[in-house]
Amino acid sequence: MNVTLKRALVLLLGGGVLVALVPAGIMLERRLGGDLERRAREDLVTAKMILMDRNAARAEVMKMHAMQFASSPRLERAIMSGAWDRALALLDEISSDDDEQPVLVGPGGGIEIGPELSDVELQRWGALVDVTRRGEAWVGMARGVSTPHAIAIAPVMVDSSWVGAVGVARAFDDDAAAALAGLTQTEVVIFDRAGRATAQTIDGDGIALLASFRRAAETEDGARELTLPDGRTFWGAEVPLEEVGTVLFARAESAELAILSSLRSNAIWAGAVALVAALLLGGFVAGRIAQPVSLLASASDRVAEGDFGTPLPTTRISDVQRMSTAFGAMRDALASRLAELREANAELEDRQERLSTLQSELVQRDRLTANNRLVTELAHEIRNPVANVRNCLEVLQRRVPQDSEAREFADLAIDELLRMHELAEKMLDVNRPEGTSDAACDPVRVANRTAALYGARENERWPILVETSDAGKARIAPDALKQVLVNLIENSREAMPEGGEIRLHVRPGDETVFVEVADDGPGIPAEIEGNLFDPFFTTKGEVQGVGLGLYIARSTVRRFGGRLGLAESHGAGARFVIELLKVAEAA
Repeated sequence: MNVTLKRALVLLLGGGVLVALVPAGIMLERRLGGDLERRAREDLVTAKMILMDRNAARAEVMKMHAMQFASSPRLERAIMSGAWDRALALLDEISSDDDEQPVLVGPGGGIEIGPELSDVELQRWGALVDVTRRGEAWVGMARGVSTPHAIAIAPVMVDSSWVGAVGVARAFDDDAAAALAGLTQTEVVIFDRAGRATAQTIDGDGIALLASFRRAAETEDGARELTLPDGRTFWGAEVPLEEVGTVLFARAESAELAILSSLRSNAIWAGAVALVAALLLGGFVAGRIAQPVSLLASASDRVAEGDFGTPLPTTRISDVQRMSTAFGAMRDALASRLAELREANAELEDRQERLSTLQSELVQRDRLTANNRLVTELAHEIRNPVANVRNCLEVLQRRVPQDSEAREFADLAIDELLRMHELAEKMLDVNRPEGTSDAACDPVRVANRTAALYGARENERWPILVETSDAGKARIAPDALKQVLVNLIENSREAMPEGGEIRLHVRPGDETVFVEVADDGPGIPAEIEGNLFDPFFTTKGEVQGVGLGLYIARSTVRRFGGRLGLAESHGAGARFVIELLKVAEAA
């Protein structure tokens, strides 16, 4: 699709703006996303440190509160008298932290006031109480029935005798999870030792899947990453609560990257405004640039139609003005060159006519030269030796009147010599075709007589096998077909100096008769197939031949309306096929 220069400039400017803004926006979004993700992971690692520092500080505070409770004389008397309600009231009175739960251990070592511990925790509670029996305070984590607890207890001593223990406990419940979430700016999930979530600040449907964080591998920055089946992705870090539970800090990728959607929308609007402004400005500038170029295009169209007088535009744009000036000079030069070209064409036509005449004369001369060479070779190579041999055979024939077989062979030889003599004479008329419409022969008989002629030579190195079927009459003179077969047989014999079988096969076609001559020789090389039937082309050397055999054979077959060609070669023997018209069809 063709576009105008103005539209092309506007599209180019708009495309340039898009090419500049889109990659920049994508790179900015990826950079911001990477920074947000990295900051979230760093905050998760920081949250772990915050929790550990907070737990250590609270442990000291809880230990101080426990020791403060244990130093109260009224609390000692309440414990010794077993007044637990009074002891609880005193603990509530002394306590200054609403998030702490009082803990009171009776003289028997059991928890009279405080969190309900799990069965597993109760099994080791006696060992923890024994610490206070030795006069020491104890601070640590304990497994409650519903949630982990941080507990601090101090011994209550009366006259250096242990009468119980008192302290405080903090539960890691939903309130604790919410406080941690506000402190670390993360989502918090608290698990017990069995992996059950006891407190959380996120939706409950993801709690069980978030437990998979504990099996996820840590990243290089110490965080863990998990993608849920619904497509949500979380980053998390966990902090163990001694042996009683785990605190998991998590951040949702969608929440962290939510700001990118707003930034993306703003960037799209800003890009759209910039694109519209660029297109408007580009349209104005492109119109000023494209107008003189459009006028130049119209002038070039007029030049193509043969009008060299169309006025050219002028403009303040230096490059376009240079192009207009150069176009004017080119147009004037073109008009001058066209005038010169018309004169040169007229002269060239005259020279072409004379060249065609000379070329026809050269072709005719080459043809005459080839004919003269052909006549010279035939006169030198065939005519005189044939006449001498014929005279000798006639003398021999007269001297053996009693030997009928010898006379028959002599007749055959004389017939062959006569045929060779006639062939030499006909070569003189190779460019003066004779009438062939009445010529006809039986190809089966000619093939058999040709094979018999070679069988009379008493040479078994080249046996000739004849395969024939009734093919009817063929449109060719008997001597002409015999000469063609003899030429092909001689070529086969020369191709097999060590001997080999030669096969003659005559078979009928629909409107033609096929005569095939095949041998077991090396075949015809592919590189010479194209020149095989050219006159004077030979591979035998100057002593053995002049390269006229196949040329004369093909010319003879063509003179009678037939065809001669090479069917098979390349190492599997050569097979020549003679295709002749049937006499009935020809008539």
